[in-house]
Amino acid sequence: MNPLDRSRRSVERILEDESLTSGLLDPAAKALLNWGVAQAQILGRCAETVDEETFQARLNALRGTLKQINEEASEADRPDEQLSRVYALIQRYRESPCKNDQEQSEE
Repeated sequence: MNPLDRSRRSVERILEDESLTSGLLDPAAKALLNWGVAQAQILGRCAETVDEETFQARLNALRGTLKQINEEASEADRPDEQLSRVYALIQRYRESPCKNDQEQSEE
């Protein structure tokens, strides 16, 4: 599968999964989805260097990260608090979904 197809499929899986933002109010959900979509696009573009199994594992890891952020940020009740938590948690999980590929190409 080519990188464009993998990017598209990755983005679709993020956008179709309501559980990724189920506990969040709209502003925080939108911010989390925007970041998740951007990460999925990056993952799809760098996927040409990995096999399908590795790609799926990385996509599942990204989805797990989004679920974790959702769970932690949804503990706040107010929209502004949720949004602040989402941004703070995104900073914690900023590592590129292609990190291993970048390290290998530097060797």
